[in-house]
Amino acid sequence: MKLIGWILLASLVIAAAQAIAVALMLVLLVGVIWGFCAAPRETFALLSLCIVASMAIQQPILIAGLAVLVAVLRQLQRR
Repeated sequence: MKLIGWILLASLVIAAAQAIAVALMLVLLVGVIWGFCAAPRETFALLSLCIVASMAIQQPILIAGLAVLVAVLRQLQRR
């Protein structure tokens, strides 16, 4: 009987953590929407930076290749 109680308690804690995570995601979504209304350029830059940082963690060789490509294109553009 104690085991069932512990299992029920653990499932209650997990459900509460999920509810908190959903609430925090909704707050984040409202903040991003408000950010796009208040300062769209800065919000877009922040989201772009987050995407690039995530890509740099997952695919570092791809990011290095893109950096080289951008450097070459800038050099060609100056000519």
